[in-house]
Amino acid sequence: MDTKKSVFLDYAATTPLDSRVLEAMQPWHTTLWGNTSSVHRFGKQALDAVEAARKDLAQMIKARPSEIVFTASATEANNLALKGVAEAQVQKGKHIIISAIEHASVDETARYLEQRGFEVSRIPVDSKGRINQQSLEEMLRPDTILVSVMLVNNELGTIQDVQAIGALCKQHGIVFHSDAAQGFGKIPIDVQAMHIDLLTVSSHKIYGPPGAGFLYMRHSIQCTPQMHGGGHEDGRRASTLNVPAIVGLDAAARLYREEGANEQERLRHLKSLFLEETKRVEPNVVVNSDPERSVPNILNLSFMGCDAELLSMQLDNAGIAVSTGSACSGGTVRSSRVLKACGKDAKQARGAVRFSFGRFTTEEEIKQVINRLPGMLRKNRKL
Repeated sequence: MDTKKSVFLDYAATTPLDSRVLEAMQPWHTTLWGNTSSVHRFGKQALDAVEAARKDLAQMIKARPSEIVFTASATEANNLALKGVAEAQVQKGKHIIISAIEHASVDETARYLEQRGFEVSRIPVDSKGRINQQSLEEMLRPDTILVSVMLVNNELGTIQDVQAIGALCKQHGIVFHSDAAQGFGKIPIDVQAMHIDLLTVSSHKIYGPPGAGFLYMRHSIQCTPQMHGGGHEDGRRASTLNVPAIVGLDAAARLYREEGANEQERLRHLKSLFLEETKRVEPNVVVNSDPERSVPNILNLSFMGCDAELLSMQLDNAGIAVSTGSACSGGTVRSSRVLKACGKDAKQARGAVRFSFGRFTTEEEIKQVINRLPGMLRKNRKL
């Protein structure tokens, strides 16, 4: 593969590190290397940088700085949210509700809790991945302790009405968690107005470095720590903080705050262009993403009569990177759990490909992919 001609359309899986983020991180890799727990000036410099980042990130979601708990990833944050609340509130109840299309780090954590005596209910969704609000309300019980619904689905890009869900949970005195790994920076988040008690954010989804994320934890929420050791993060998450990565997360978030509106408008144009051009060259395509309520960078399409795994390999051989589902489930040839929950039949699920666009995607790249697509689809169907 000629990398000079490669096209990356898998931004929902991960994003490249923005050069400006790398520049902000560089001193913390070379000349500033203090441990935030140390009392000398090196440690104080590191601690000051972390606290500045904590303040910035809290402002972006209308939270208190003390409510930001830094983690190594969104997966860790999701584990802390679900396991932490389950263990802290076990005396109140053992019933947990999640949507049927949560990220694996929420779904698998819920399954883990099921094995330990908790009961998990899964909210059904419609064909576009939107949860059924009435079903959720009917599932609520006196022993329900937690509801977890993601802000944006990672395969479809569907945006959930978390404000309505949060209001319902608040009305019933139930803790509400939302995985915002795909939504942070793209959708304005106000944890107060949305009644969110726990919120997950990931660095590598917003052009920051891997190895950093955070869990917003409302000050009134009881959540048992899942990592033990020193008293880091006010005793909520033990481990020496990854200062360069946290600085990078903060820098990436600030870029979204400054440039996000223009960036989202450009991505909306690219998504529309890609869809229009795809429909022009391929009549047997079905749009799985919600055209009205989805983020502008994710588009899930089913090419009927095609095998998506084979198509992704064809595209990869041509230097074009896409995904057939969540990157965390890569390497397995099976129907998407998300598409199955949306009621897609086997043929539609088998032909589903996720195209996701980003900061460095160009119109020329879109046209390059469209030009190659018809020939690949013909060959795919013959095989």
